[in-house]
Amino acid sequence: MTFLAVVVAGLVAVSAAVLALALAIAAARGLRARREARRRAVAEPLRPLILEVAVGEGEESAAAADDLSALDPAAWRTVEPAVLAVLGKVRGDGQRLLVELLAVRGVVTRERERLRSASAVRRAAAAELLGAAAYAPAVTELADLLHDRDAEVRLVAARALGRAGAPGAVGVLDDDATARAARALLGALAGERPAAPPDVVARSLLLLGAPAAEALRAALADPAARVRLTAAEVLGRLGASAASRDLEDLVLRDPSDEVRARAATALGRIGAPSAVSALRAATSPSSAAAVRRAAVVALGEVGDPAALRCLWTLLGDDDDHLADAAAAALLALGAPGVRVLAQVASQADGGSALAVDRAHGVVACAVLAEVLPAAGLAEVQAVEAATAARDAAARDDSALVGAGA
Repeated sequence: MTFLAVVVAGLVAVSAAVLALALAIAAARGLRARREARRRAVAEPLRPLILEVAVGEGEESAAAADDLSALDPAAWRTVEPAVLAVLGKVRGDGQRLLVELLAVRGVVTRERERLRSASAVRRAAAAELLGAAAYAPAVTELADLLHDRDAEVRLVAARALGRAGAPGAVGVLDDDATARAARALLGALAGERPAAPPDVVARSLLLLGAPAAEALRAALADPAARVRLTAAEVLGRLGASAASRDLEDLVLRDPSDEVRARAATALGRIGAPSAVSALRAATSPSSAAAVRRAAVVALGEVGDPAALRCLWTLLGDDDDHLADAAAAALLALGAPGVRVLAQVASQADGGSALAVDRAHGVVACAVLAEVLPAAGLAEVQAVEAATAARDAAARDDSALVGAGA
């Protein structure tokens, strides 16, 4: 056989192989298209049932759930993805019925078993599904996944714990489950490298709500600053007034300036008047700038007149950001704070030029923006009237002195 014949034969063989591959691809695509068409034909009539379970009410929803529970295995495999897609978008009775349906069909048991899979992808997917289901009985297993060797699995588990351990979770949630979830999440922040991002942990702790407060209070004494900081943040956002004393101790004594500042912010959100003393102390020049600013803002949020003198003295502080925050805090205190600002602006208290300019600017802007309450506006007008009378008296005295001369 000549060289040319060999080349031609090779080209023919390659062409045949390419043609066969193209035919195989076309056949596979056709098969997939037919399967998808059959799947849609089976699933489409069942979509109203899924919606009825998710958003319907009463007996109709229960009946729709029963119909889906009775599907044969092939039909269920077709409709299961649609059920899972809806699961994370509903709450209340709709979510409960969907989870019960998934439990009857064996999906919940299957996913709990997959939490122990050798595949990180399967473990993460199972944790995500159980979190979307807010499935309370899985709290312990999800907490264990916070120690998983795979970072993505740990992240998904941290998110899922917030929903599975929350008060509105589906299934039996024993008395200590929420506390266990909170302790596990906080424990994930310990060490040099946290097992899950602090912001994810904080969001999940917020979902756990008030039942997690005791675990959060205990965490304020944790050796890890990251744990104390996150606990303070969440307690503040939860408005946990019972933690005020613990947070005051952090503001005054914690070795971390970041933790002190976060604790001050938390006290402002809680709004306990008993915190004013600790917050005033935190505005001392010996405190870090971030701590002082957070304490000043918190004093405005607490709204106790006991902070008036402290805030007044800070209007002329060398730290412009701190002084601006003090002016804003005085404004937030309502009529008493507005009166102090108006007095400083009128130079009636003999304050520094910086304090006078700052107070004047804040009062003028508040008046122009019409954000002052009636009592605050009355205070401004009273101070302005007193200032005008004082100036008039001074002019009269000057005139008398001039006439006597």
